[in-house]
Amino acid sequence: KREQQLEKAFMMAEELAEQQQQVVEQTEAMNRELEGAQPEPGSEEARDSERLAEREARIAEQTDELRQQLDTAEQALREDDDLSDVADEAQRLADEMDARGIQEQLNEAGGEFAQSNPQGAQPPASQALRELQFMRQQLDNAMEFMRGQGGEALQAALTDAMREMLHLSRSHEDLADAAVRRLPAG
Repeated sequence: KREQQLEKAFMMAEELAEQQQQVVEQTEAMNRELEGAQPEPGSEEARDSERLAEREARIAEQTDELRQQLDTAEQALREDDDLSDVADEAQRLADEMDARGIQEQLNEAGGEFAQSNPQGAQPPASQALRELQFMRQQLDNAMEFMRGQGGEALQAALTDAMREMLHLSRSHEDLADAAVRRLPAG
């Protein structure tokens, strides 16, 4: 259904905001532990910083997928004249996402992490989190508007199904991260 495309964008934004929240929390903890120092090359903190760089790269890729999903949602919603206002909102959100530069902030944070500079990564990582949270809220507002157009029960069921699917995906990533940490260095 057309509405599912917007629902998917909302769920993606929600997941990205949660992932970025974890990155920011890990960064803050690392910076507290380092007390302003740079991680020593080859240290646990340096490896953690590299993992965070990789994670920011994945989040940036997924943010690009979210942007593409907004375009898909807009096109699908345009097929139903009753949903043209919702399609306009999807387009506005896509434009807003471009203007806010979330990708650039994630890339900047990832670059700082890659250089073992978690202190330098914290400001753009935190800003990217705020922007992703904003986009999630805007998409939630768009979902509420669309629900006002009808189909509330269906939307609630779709939301529950998508949340369950994303929870499984997040659990898989956590397991993969844990497995990587257990691998011997080198």
